[in-house]
Amino acid sequence: MEPKDLTQIKVSNPSKDCVPQALKQARNYLGPLLRPSSHGRLTSPSGNHSTCNLSDTHPLFIAIDIEAFESAMDKVTEIGISTFEMNDVNSKTVEPNVADWFSQIHTRHLRVEKHKELVNKEYVRGCPDKFDFGTSEWICLHQIESVMESAFYIPRETSTANPRFCDVVLVGHTMQDDVKFLESIGVSLESFDTIIATIDTQEMSSTITSLQKLTLALGDRHEHLHNAGNDAHYTMRAFLQLAAQPRIMGRADFDNVVLPAADVNFKRQRRQRRDFRRKKAEGRRLEQSKKEQEST
Repeated sequence: MEPKDLTQIKVSNPSKDCVPQALKQARNYLGPLLRPSSHGRLTSPSGNHSTCNLSDTHPLFIAIDIEAFESAMDKVTEIGISTFEMNDVNSKTVEPNVADWFSQIHTRHLRVEKHKELVNKEYVRGCPDKFDFGTSEWICLHQIESVMESAFYIPRETSTANPRFCDVVLVGHTMQDDVKFLESIGVSLESFDTIIATIDTQEMSSTITSLQKLTLALGDRHEHLHNAGNDAHYTMRAFLQLAAQPRIMGRADFDNVVLPAADVNFKRQRRQRRDFRRKKAEGRRLEQSKKEQEST
């Protein structure tokens, strides 16, 4: 399905001369929320008030995050799905208060029963039991495709025999990894024809950085990243912050982001493990070389 043309939604432009295309795209789709009516209700370009159902011009935003086991990347262990619907927000001010929107983000954390013993600890500090925005759900591996389909195919009207489905804007951070993880278990997001656009928060920020550094630079404090549910939730928050307040990137200081002490310690230990393995491998190589020389 080709993305719908929403260029008729007029939004204010950031002051920077060079604006990332992903940021322009995000502001385009969020246009009615960034430009509320004088009555404090969302308006479509035609001027009609939105209802409790999504209007034709108000897509559903879905952020995803997939966690896979570091020693076998085809083993998906967790799925995070975070949704945001513009019609849930009653915006009354000209300058959007993004923090008020966060309460309208709804997040699910799905854990794969078959892989419940697989927890990342070598390269990232996994914490599948630390979901901060609700209760984790257990699913079977064969249920993942149907769960994803149910998340991306939301009927606009439930009373009709052949309902129309909500348009979806897919959001992620370095999303190509999540797409590959899903494809490794036979789930192709490309086949979901409700998706009208994909937006990557890394591209929005025009900065190659981790989700952790991006959210910290935006002022979002957290403790349990590398939990798929939490990552999806914070990805959606970053998406909304960047879109609503594009000038914030000019004030973000990625070089001086203060990481939580636990993460600093984990990275130090990871470097120590890496150095130990390198020295051990070098020792084996020298020993093998010595044996070969002696044999000749």
